[in-house]
Amino acid sequence: MIIATEFLQKFTYLSSMKPIIIFMLFILLSLPSLFGQIPDFSWAVYGNAGAVKVVVDPDQNSVLTGNFYSSGTFGPGLAYSAIPTIGSYDIFLEKLDSTGAVRWLRTLGSSESEMVGGVATDVDGNIYLAGNFWGEIDVDPGNGVYEITPTEGFDDLFVLKLNSNGEFVWVKTFGSFLFDNASGIKVDIQGNIYITGSLGDDVNDMDPGVGEYAALYYGGHGDGFIMKLDVQGNFLWINSIGGGQSDFMNDMAFDDLGNVYTTGKFYGTANCSCDTSFISQGSTDAFVQKFNASGGYEWGYSLGSLYEDSGNAIQVDETGNILVTGNFSLTVDLDPGLVIDEHFSNGSAVFIQKLRPDGTLIWAKTISGSANYGEYPSDLVIDKENNLYLTGYFYGSINLGTNLNPMVINATVGTNTFVHKMDSNGIAIWGMSVPSYSRGNSLALDASANVYVTGSFDAPVDFDPSDEEFMVHRGIYFLMRLGLPTDHIRWDDPYYYPENTITLYPNPTIGEVTITQLAKFDLTIEIFDYLGRSIRLLNSSELKTTLDITDFEQGIYWFKIRYADSMITQQIVKTE
Repeated sequence: MIIATEFLQKFTYLSSMKPIIIFMLFILLSLPSLFGQIPDFSWAVYGNAGAVKVVVDPDQNSVLTGNFYSSGTFGPGLAYSAIPTIGSYDIFLEKLDSTGAVRWLRTLGSSESEMVGGVATDVDGNIYLAGNFWGEIDVDPGNGVYEITPTEGFDDLFVLKLNSNGEFVWVKTFGSFLFDNASGIKVDIQGNIYITGSLGDDVNDMDPGVGEYAALYYGGHGDGFIMKLDVQGNFLWINSIGGGQSDFMNDMAFDDLGNVYTTGKFYGTANCSCDTSFISQGSTDAFVQKFNASGGYEWGYSLGSLYEDSGNAIQVDETGNILVTGNFSLTVDLDPGLVIDEHFSNGSAVFIQKLRPDGTLIWAKTISGSANYGEYPSDLVIDKENNLYLTGYFYGSINLGTNLNPMVINATVGTNTFVHKMDSNGIAIWGMSVPSYSRGNSLALDASANVYVTGSFDAPVDFDPSDEEFMVHRGIYFLMRLGLPTDHIRWDDPYYYPENTITLYPNPTIGEVTITQLAKFDLTIEIFDYLGRSIRLLNSSELKTTLDITDFEQGIYWFKIRYADSMITQQIVKTE
């Protein structure tokens, strides 16, 4: 695999050591955390409702949405208590500032049920919701009234726009005759709106305006779709995928050129806006597709095994490459081209693919554990440095690293949430879990690279991954923020400016490693082999120190450098 030739270059600054819920080979050998510390815990809020999605607006407010049944409680310390639903399931929308304080809460409901599938914000902080509704509903969450009623079938889909204060702007509705659902919504920098989901039956009109557009319906129990609207909510185009069974479009992403990428799952034979059909290997298979800015089909592929597989989340990085994650079972080929790149799992496991814009593979990796029940990814986000952040849930144990450099987290009881950061080559940086019957649903990043995680839990949970405690004894949903630790700083991080910068190069090396620093600190340099054995120890206070490791065998070595109250570690590869 290509990732075998790309190596970790991460720096970790440790002001104090404390227990963390990351277990690695080096910890087992009584060494400090060489994969870097978990991020600092900022805050967590919780409530009695089901959280679906979180996003962060340009002002670093977090916007959370989900559903609640009968009654719901929301906010820090359950600030909004026992709000009753109007019908069965209602929708909530909550906006919190950067400290976790609730700025406002809005709810939407009718005498029937409403379900939300996603939330998005634009560059001006406007908020967009996508979901489905069954009965007449007032979608103006303020004092005004704006009622909509399903016109295409039993239920319809909606796209609702609110301003940054949660006030009504407009709503669009569309759908098929039977049961429809929305799985996501995103807004590009021009304000175009993208919605994914599934349609339950023939569609007479998917144009939410005065025009008409009958989307292709391929039959079965539901077709996946991707639709694009302009900034005013006017229809631009729609594409669908489907066959004789149930098919789902789970997520979408777009690049700077307006190309759109989708992922999801299908069963049996699935047709789409292309010349060929997708055929599943066994049960459900995952798929990835690319459309141009006008909705024209560019390419697509499927991957799968004899059991259930699914594409769950997709993103485009700063260089235009595509990252896809999902789950697979047993054996799967993760190279969409002619080359075979097989990966194996005990039960269900996580796959991650990095693709070029033409769909060719850059690298692929899998994350698995000990339990046959498996590991399931829910969401994926990418920061400005092209680092990857992943959340989901697992049973038993999960290895976020590799067999050579493991990063093993053990579950406590039931399902546990995992949150994981990797570099642009898929190499582990840190990982953590939320214990006790929890599941991670959604991730978001703010401009300072703080991580927001939302999900569910059903038992007392300590959300602080450090040796401090933030115990919550009751609730259904959680939203937590994790900040970059003050002692874990990437030197090329645009958000931090440390007093001393230490650089090691070249990497890989055939014989020499040079260590430079901007300020003259007294450095203690210790080198470990891949088994965690200390093989060299020296001191230096020079701005430039060159070490000769010509006599080292070919392989991976860890350089641990202490100075003042801090420490960095870096992996160096010795070649012949």
